[in-house]
Amino acid sequence: MIVLKSTREIGLMRRGGHILADVVEMLRGVVKAGMSTLEVDEEVEAFIRTRGAVPALTVEQGGKSQEITVERVILAVGICQWLAPMRPDHLAALLVQMLPVYLLYCMIGNTMSIYLPLVVRPGTAMPSTGQTLKLLLRFLAVMLSLVPLSLMAVPLGIEYLMSLLAWHTWFPAFLVFALIQAALTLWLYTVILDVQAEWLYRREQQILEVVTTRPD
Repeated sequence: MIVLKSTREIGLMRRGGHILADVVEMLRGVVKAGMSTLEVDEEVEAFIRTRGAVPALTVEQGGKSQEITVERVILAVGICQWLAPMRPDHLAALLVQMLPVYLLYCMIGNTMSIYLPLVVRPGTAMPSTGQTLKLLLRFLAVMLSLVPLSLMAVPLGIEYLMSLLAWHTWFPAFLVFALIQAALTLWLYTVILDVQAEWLYRREQQILEVVTTRPD
């Protein structure tokens, strides 16, 4: 179905097109080597607002819907401990393991944001249409992320095996190996973060090259 535009709507579309053309022209004089896409976004947003318009899509620094507060985590752990009490060392190990789980989630999320970014509808958090392949690849990435996350069970598995063999049943293996696991994950995170920074820099340069290329 084709929706016919009114004269006023066509005028608004024409004005928006003129502003967009001015944005592209402005970027040619602003963008330089070493700039991040966030800095470019800020320049574009400021320019659009000086023209009396409002950007359809802006970069938000965080969001209440994605915040996981310390209070909520403590409340969730407290409820679980009340419903199914654990040994103190097991409870401590579980709290320690929250760090590697979070870091693994960050590494996977960063990679998807760099190579599989989704365009969302203006004013919503819903992805735009025409991104089926990206959505499928992101779903596959989430499924594959279960493999490294399953390694979180290794410390508890070691303690269980030691108990079956009656080896040092007094030794808090779950807690000790959880601490080792957290330290290794933290080290791995710092290494991969540098690699992802390089990936992001290359991606930004590709975006800036497209933005600043003058059409033939």
